[in-house]
Amino acid sequence: MKKSLLFAMLFVVSPVYADTWVRYTQTDEASLYFDKHRVIKMGSTAMIWDLHDLKTSALDSNGHTYRSVLIATEYNCRMAKYRLISVQRLDGAMGSGSVVSEVNEAGEWQEAAASAAADKLLMEACDLK
Repeated sequence: MKKSLLFAMLFVVSPVYADTWVRYTQTDEASLYFDKHRVIKMGSTAMIWDLHDLKTSALDSNGHTYRSVLIATEYNCRMAKYRLISVQRLDGAMGSGSVVSEVNEAGEWQEAAASAAADKLLMEACDLK
């Protein structure tokens, strides 16, 4: 319970400060960053914020236009797995503007090695560099 409460408090408040984001990869669609100040490691579990700054606006399933996505991810460092905890789509670049859609529900565990971006974040979150 204590662990869940700590993680919830960390991820409910999500101010976006430009100096906290570190770019870890670039795709044709977006620049991907992680928040170096909001990485929490407790035992074999780590939590990290991930920001996808889209090069052009996109539409969500409800037709809302968004320009960036903030993602809270939980990593199981021992098993090299991850799951999404929270996803916020925002109408501004670099996590700015208003939230146009949000999902706050833990997803299914996935293998980090199956995604190059998730594997890079696993290394950062779990301090495996």
